[in-house]
Amino acid sequence: MEGTITMQYGDSAPMMVVGAAVQHENADDMLVQIGSDNVDCDTYLDVFFDLSAPSGHFVYFAVPKLPGAYDQQSVSVDRNTNRDFRSYESLAPSSSTP
Repeated sequence: MEGTITMQYGDSAPMMVVGAAVQHENADDMLVQIGSDNVDCDTYLDVFFDLSAPSGHFVYFAVPKLPGAYDQQSVSVDRNTNRDFRSYESLAPSSSTP
């Protein structure tokens, strides 16, 4: 698998340099997690509100484990610092920027 992810938050564009795919709560899916830091196989980002969430910028999505193209999956984008937590969700990926 190849590709790039660019996330822009204001004037900054944090580098997405770490990632992991883990078992999703739905047994048929995997949770793909990509972030600026603090993502490994023990990380699970798909939680509504978690005070112990790692700091950083994250993109994550759940997809079926079966091979194939899944172009209508939901994509979540989070920014978490010690002082602030922001979460955004897009119901379908888009190739254009708002």
